[in-house]
Amino acid sequence: MQQNKRKTTTIHGLFFKYVDMFMLNLYKFLSNVLGYNKHFFYNQESVFEILFTSLYFIEQFGLFVFLIIFPKTDIIIVIGVFVLILLTTKAFEKICMQSRYKRLSDEVVTLTTALDIQEKNLKEINNQYLKEYNQLSENHNILVKDYDFLLKKFKKGEKRTKKTKAL
Repeated sequence: MQQNKRKTTTIHGLFFKYVDMFMLNLYKFLSNVLGYNKHFFYNQESVFEILFTSLYFIEQFGLFVFLIIFPKTDIIIVIGVFVLILLTTKAFEKICMQSRYKRLSDEVVTLTTALDIQEKNLKEINNQYLKEYNQLSENHNILVKDYDFLLKKFKKGEKRTKKTKAL
């Protein structure tokens, strides 16, 4: 016996399916027509800041004008719709700017890693110079001891030659 394979579809499932298709098509549109890439919002930061600030102004101005034109409307419904529009705009701004914040975070991690590597390299170079300095210091001390020994030996009365008189 064959089992009846039926897919259960719900309103929520269909909604998310169409939202997913819409977002995929929007991405394709932005990629092909506008040359969208993953750094688009990062590169256009000022434009989007101005755009969203202007959009917030238009929404608030629209509420003000609506209340002047229709003063007898139910204020609770109007304010509720205004808040929904405002929150939706804020959520969309967050989605747009999230890629920018992600890129900045990645840059911080990259720079921190590079700084750690540089610090490690500088410590190694410093240790090499310190070893070289210690070796040179030891050689200097040996030369000073040899010089003192030869100077004492020379002062004890060795005959001076023409070459040593110049010293």
